[in-house]
Amino acid sequence: MARKVTPNLPFDQLKKACIEKGITSWPDYQKRYTEIAGAKKTLHATYAKEWKGNKAFFGNGAVATEKTETVNKEAAKENAKKESKKVVAPKTASNSHKKAVAPKAAAAK
Repeated sequence: MARKVTPNLPFDQLKKACIEKGITSWPDYQKRYTEIAGAKKTLHATYAKEWKGNKAFFGNGAVATEKTETVNKEAAKENAKKESKKVVAPKTASNSHKKAVAPKAAAAK
């Protein structure tokens, strides 16, 4: 038997439907998305152009306004090496690790 294909629900309508159904988080959506006709399991892939994150979609957080910069892992390591400062242990007397010894008495003549 062929699987039924339902058209995607427009992003704004899906968002409203989630609010009406009381779906307020990603785990809740995963359990209940079948209650909404046209809802797809993978929101971020289905609505890639509109998607700004779970908090923005479910209305319980700030909307991301800027994209974060992707950093090359090797470049980040190299940059960290350049910026890191070498930690040096405080200097101590060179003989501080040795036990104190009383000076020898002068030999009698």
